[in-house]
Amino acid sequence: SRRTQAAAPLRGTALPGRGKNAPTLPPQAIRTLGDRPYVRVVENGDVRRVFVELGIGPDGIVEIKSGLQAGQQVSER
Repeated sequence: SRRTQAAAPLRGTALPGRGKNAPTLPPQAIRTLGDRPYVRVVENGDVRRVFVELGIGPDGIVEIKSGLQAGQQVSER
């Protein structure tokens, strides 16, 4: 994974979801590289790309089936 320094305020936290406690995120936090969805996770002031498997969440929220744990900080930028 590639690491970059966080330059702007970062927002978003993966929240527990409904299905098997899968985390959920707003759709704007999801990016793609080719056809592979990923999120930008913030750890120790660094931002890194984490590929994820998406599911269907309620009311326009995206469920993360794998690749992310509830409570991890995610950049929406």
